[in-house]
Amino acid sequence: GRTIILVTHSLGQVQELCDRAVLLNRGTVEFDGNPNEAVARFRNVLEDRRLADVPADKIEVREGKVVSAVAFAVGGQVGDHVAPGSDLRIRIDLSHESVMTDWVCAIEIGSPLGQIVYATTTKRMGVPLTPLSGRRTVEFTLRDVRFGTGKYFVNVSLMDTLGRHLHDFPQACSFDVPDYPFAVGLAHAKPEFAELDN
Repeated sequence: GRTIILVTHSLGQVQELCDRAVLLNRGTVEFDGNPNEAVARFRNVLEDRRLADVPADKIEVREGKVVSAVAFAVGGQVGDHVAPGSDLRIRIDLSHESVMTDWVCAIEIGSPLGQIVYATTTKRMGVPLTPLSGRRTVEFTLRDVRFGTGKYFVNVSLMDTLGRHLHDFPQACSFDVPDYPFAVGLAHAKPEFAELDN
């Protein structure tokens, strides 16, 4: 019967304990309402700040480069939610100044706390790749993804077949999974409950 005010950056506590959340951004109320929505908006604020703080020339690039990446649900647009059960497409632009015959493209999907929730490479998948020369666009499609509510970041790497990294693009892109009121966590599953007679 009491009201408790929790002031925290612990997003898990907000989602688990709160019925209502107020998001402040530089002293201004940016959102007031559902805790899961507040957490999603807070992650967007942090991502916007991160992108604004990264200088364009920060990363030293050798001959090979991950130019850009986008993630979206098949049939949707970049920026739309990726609902559980969707096919997730990650489209990557690569470039190489000369010719690279033996190369590998890798993706890694992580939570906002840096926990890796999924990773694969073209080598692991057994995909034969033609030589990389100039600009190239490639796509990974992950079928029937079941990520839990939240924002996920995609790290992309261009490597040689010995596993040496030519260029890493951490948090090259991101996607959001919509709020699911019946559960929290990194995995999505539809819960059911039954009381059994003794």
